[in-house]
Amino acid sequence: MEVERARDGAARATRRLRRVAHKLNEAALLTDACLAQGGPGPTGEAAERLHRLVFDSEQAVQGVVRAVEALAAEPLPGDVRANVASMLRAVREQPEKPADAGTAALESWLHRRATEGAHADDRAALWVYRLVVLRHDLALLARSWRTDLSEPNAAETAAPFASSVSLLAGKLPGSTLLGRRAVVGGALGGWWARWKVSPHLRTALQTAVAVAIATPVGDLIDPDRFYWADIGVLIIVSATTTTHDRLRKLGQRFVGTVVGGAIGIGMVHVLGSDHSVSTAALAVAALGVGIYCLGTYYAVWVVGLVVALCQVYAVSTDVTATLLLYRLAENMIGAVIGILVALVVFPISTRAVVRYGLQSFFGSLHQLLTDSGAALVGRGGRDRLRRDARAVDNAAYELDQVLEKVFSVSRRSRQSTDELRVSLTDIAHNSRELARTAAQGNVPSAWTTQVEQIVEGLGDLIDRLLAATSGGLSADSRAWLRQAGAIDRISAAIVDSSAPATERLRHALHHLGILEDALAPWAEDAGITVAGDSHRELALRRRAGIPVTRFGERLAARTG
Repeated sequence: MEVERARDGAARATRRLRRVAHKLNEAALLTDACLAQGGPGPTGEAAERLHRLVFDSEQAVQGVVRAVEALAAEPLPGDVRANVASMLRAVREQPEKPADAGTAALESWLHRRATEGAHADDRAALWVYRLVVLRHDLALLARSWRTDLSEPNAAETAAPFASSVSLLAGKLPGSTLLGRRAVVGGALGGWWARWKVSPHLRTALQTAVAVAIATPVGDLIDPDRFYWADIGVLIIVSATTTTHDRLRKLGQRFVGTVVGGAIGIGMVHVLGSDHSVSTAALAVAALGVGIYCLGTYYAVWVVGLVVALCQVYAVSTDVTATLLLYRLAENMIGAVIGILVALVVFPISTRAVVRYGLQSFFGSLHQLLTDSGAALVGRGGRDRLRRDARAVDNAAYELDQVLEKVFSVSRRSRQSTDELRVSLTDIAHNSRELARTAAQGNVPSAWTTQVEQIVEGLGDLIDRLLAATSGGLSADSRAWLRQAGAIDRISAAIVDSSAPATERLRHALHHLGILEDALAPWAEDAGITVAGDSHRELALRRRAGIPVTRFGERLAARTG
């Protein structure tokens, strides 16, 4: 029982950690978009520096999250686990100081394991080493936040900062802009595809048809308040694009109305209609909480709205459960009519929106790969890498927002959707790592030709995935050979080198291999036959039997 309780506690902690990491990514995307808005904030090269600091800081923290999550599942000695916790507390309390008791103890443990003959397939040691490296990176970044932004550079230009992340009404648009692009791109179903309408005109026409149907239906239910059905139409159609999104909003509105009605009527019975100050205060408080949660928790906004309406009804008319049931019924009928009309008038399927999202995602990933290859071999593109990675990040975020709202009838379908979302997150993370590594400098000239071939091979895979999403995959494009073999040969040749340029090449190759492993299942689902061993399998074989003595050399080089 205690073991199960501990396992459940660890699972809950992991879910909380992932939610916080997701919020961190949202904050980084929002910051990047705000930098491009101009105004009183930093502009030009100052905005570019802030963009780099936000990018690198987020990536370092995301790396810590992944390392901690991996170590939580590894068998670690109790003192090592305690030292990891101590090091993380030191990061929070004194981020600019790379030296603390926990970090020193972990470095000693790594050195001791190396002298005892530990090998590089020891996952626990690899993740601990990764954590220690990130600890030093975070200390350097903390100093950069204070020094790089403290004084403006007189030689800076005023060129505006451009971001690949867009805002909608001051917020991240989620799936809204992706849905609009799909409409403009011709994703309308059936014979409606021949019509060229803008997203706003499509919404207006759907609303007009739905209101024309909902008004007489609402009048049959309650002639005095027929407009509640029209309100249901307006609410369900606005700020939504796909049927799944509207169904989820319908469910949240139903739950919010029921819960808000129960709370609101209960408070009316407690306060009565003679305490105007208390009634007004409760209505204002309920609306305030609801508006605060409007952008994140729509059901909470509905609860707050209905609670406030109950207080207004208590003063203006007799509030009863029957009155709220009429309101709920008309709202739901109007919402359902809005959804049904959208399925007939200028319909667009969630599958079509996902397809357009994948095309945007693969296009951004291809651009990142192209610029990374050019930067690694010294042909420019280094300044664009972080923006390229943010474009991949933003495309993954938009697609994730669509997939999050998908209703899955079967457990298998839900699992498939969850796996796709996890894959998007992993690819976005490794894309940021690739951009950060490639931006640090050129690889040794002896390996430039091989690196170019690896990058071209991965670019060819992404081109085929792009063709598959648009239905244009040719018969001679249905076989593809992994680049993991070429990556492994270079990695094996440079395994004993600790030179900075070689270290960067090793990291870049690793993340290229991880990207290939993540894209291979997508290629197989698209009908592409993938041949060759995976990067992960080859890396595990190569690391087996190799002592981890390079841990000490790398740590000394980083901290020296």
